[in-house]
Amino acid sequence: MMSASEMLVQIQMMNKCKLMLLLQIAQTLYLPYIEKVPLFRGCSSEFINQIVSLLIFLKITFFLQVTKEHTFAFITGYKTS
Repeated sequence: MMSASEMLVQIQMMNKCKLMLLLQIAQTLYLPYIEKVPLFRGCSSEFINQIVSLLIFLKITFFLQVTKEHTFAFITGYKTS
């Protein structure tokens, strides 16, 4: 039987794996679209990957903010904006 600390380590590891998998999927999904933007034609693949990573980060940040606001509104009955 696993101890609580061992279970916590496994859960944290699984969460990291899920996050890495989601980021890889998002990278694969967004990359072709970013490569087609005329502004980025001729840019290095490293730069385009950085743009895609930034886009993913912004989407995650926006999602977390919206989720936080909706949770607050649901619990308190008040909207934050």
